[in-house]
Amino acid sequence: MSGPFLRGRLAKAYRRFVRHVNWERRARRLADAEAAVAGRVVAALQEDQRTVLELAYFEGLSLVEIGERLAVPVGTVKSRLSRALDKLRATLQEPPRAAAG
Repeated sequence: MSGPFLRGRLAKAYRRFVRHVNWERRARRLADAEAAVAGRVVAALQEDQRTVLELAYFEGLSLVEIGERLAVPVGTVKSRLSRALDKLRATLQEPPRAAAG
């Protein structure tokens, strides 16, 4: 009696495990695709905007430190970073969904 029952339970557990692994693979592929898109968008930024973005987010520099490194005023750093983030946001934003009804 326990043989078929046990095999059924194991088969069910295995199917759940396979579904879980498949979802993880899909999520990884989606994350890789999103990272590739983000990389292309960052590469398409103007050089001054891309430089400020990289220094702020990848090197962790403050606005003052970026200004000192690039020999530009902090206000210029802020505006370049703001424009870069606006372009990223606009490019990566999902298209608006149609209203239901």
